[in-house]
Amino acid sequence: TKLKKLHLDRNNISFIEFSGLGSLETLSISYNKLSFLSDMYPLENLEELNLAYNNITGAFVIFAFPPKILGLIFILAGFNELSKLKKIRVLNLGYNKIEYDASKARTFLLAHLKKLPKLESLILLGNPFEKTIPNFRLLVLYELPFLQLFDLAKVTAEDAQIKLIIISFLRAKNISFLQEIQQASKMAEQGEWKVEEVRTQ
Repeated sequence: TKLKKLHLDRNNISFIEFSGLGSLETLSISYNKLSFLSDMYPLENLEELNLAYNNITGAFVIFAFPPKILGLIFILAGFNELSKLKKIRVLNLGYNKIEYDASKARTFLLAHLKKLPKLESLILLGNPFEKTIPNFRLLVLYELPFLQLFDLAKVTAEDAQIKLIIISFLRAKNISFLQEIQQASKMAEQGEWKVEEVRTQ
């Protein structure tokens, strides 16, 4: 097939197979019932993927392939599937059900997104972990410094500067990365330092 764009929004889709869709450059499957990611290897030319407003948690799922048929091929699917999308530029995972803590977010999601050399825009807005992980934006930009747009906001020079200031300040105190993220939030809340104060040290 020579299909370049495919929009499958609002179709109550709970499972989708991507074989035969290698020519796709844009795919939207938002407002469906997907709870996991199936094999994305066939999507070798995909540049834009919209998975917003589904039920994706990022948990590894073992399922039989084809679905509802037992015993032939079993696939372990998680966010590792995203690392197969080597041409992806725009990825929307907003308004799903991702509930990782900072450590799991790094291991099970951000580590895979690091492998996407052309990723420019990422949306994670509306997932539970956005509110439960301290300094969420800082964590994402630390792990994915190549992003140009995150959660619909342009990544600015100030984002990069503040990130470097906070991390340098905390590492000088021999604090581990996960402690950095937690302590940055605590110190800011308690007013123990401000960016301007750290900058002068």
